[in-house]
Amino acid sequence: MARTSSLAAHRQTKPGHIVTATTFRELPPSTAAHALSRLAARGELVRVRRGHYYVPRTSRFGPVPADRLHVALSALDEVRYTPGGVTAANTLGFTTQLPMGRADIISTRGRRLRRRGLEGLRILERSPARRSLTLDENAFLEVLRDIKHLSDLSAEETRARAVQLIRDGVVSLDRMATAAWDEPPRVRAMLGALAEAVEAPAAVVKRYREMVHPCSRYAFGPLRDLPTARSWGAQ
Repeated sequence: MARTSSLAAHRQTKPGHIVTATTFRELPPSTAAHALSRLAARGELVRVRRGHYYVPRTSRFGPVPADRLHVALSALDEVRYTPGGVTAANTLGFTTQLPMGRADIISTRGRRLRRRGLEGLRILERSPARRSLTLDENAFLEVLRDIKHLSDLSAEETRARAVQLIRDGVVSLDRMATAAWDEPPRVRAMLGALAEAVEAPAAVVKRYREMVHPCSRYAFGPLRDLPTARSWGAQ
């Protein structure tokens, strides 16, 4: 019972993910497989194929169904992926749009992802340093990379949404700092400005300060009016 309870608690940290028995390495595969089956029977997981289960997630716009592309990747055992582009923005509530035709996904494997069977995907290679981040944190970094075009919200609403995601614990600025050195300088600067906006611990703000050149200027898009954005180089 304790083991299955541990699994139930663990899967709550993975909304939007496809999980299998091997996801839960602390449990024997047979124990995890039976527990996943029981959770699916209770409606807490959605079985998408044999041995593969979708952990339901909800955005500000309502329930988010399992992405068929993520299911395909899971079936191919390509498990280091997160959504990119419009899908990332939709996942975090910055837009109601969904990708038409080709979709973007992120690979953090540290080597090129196998393309066979993945038609209709544009695979964006990112640093393996992102592996420790959650799906939402990876998606958040993708949104910051092109926030001017990916958010359908007003500038004020975009800023409020970004701040809310941090304050609600959906994304962790402390954890994202471990991967921030491999992000574009403007992304590091935006993260620093957001850290001050949410009054993050001084140690976290300092980490981002050390990643940003004090004389550089960056296009912050709708985040340019964050309280201390100019001190982080916002144009």
